[in-house]
Amino acid sequence: MISISAPLLQRASFRISIRQNDLLPKIDLPSLSEAGGVQIVFNENLKKISLPRLTTINGGFSVDSNPKLTKLCASKLVNGGSVCIGNDLNQPFLDADLSELVTGSLLNFG
Repeated sequence: MISISAPLLQRASFRISIRQNDLLPKIDLPSLSEAGGVQIVFNENLKKISLPRLTTINGGFSVDSNPKLTKLCASKLVNGGSVCIGNDLNQPFLDADLSELVTGSLLNFG
């Protein structure tokens, strides 16, 4: 897959899992506000994740093993459940905007 964009998706009662897509540079889910869980892992060329309206994750939120990821925008996320942000040791920098996160546990590794 070379792109993922779901501009009309607002709620997903299930876990959204995007994994092992070596050609994928960007994930854009501009209207998603609630999800049962989000897992974005093992995407070799992923550079940017945009979830600008996401406020609630009822399960886990895991973003790791995406070695080229530099930007994670989830600035409206208030309830994150279990939030795990991390990456391979070769990831030099991840700009993760989780500035509104109020509830949830946060784990960062790298």
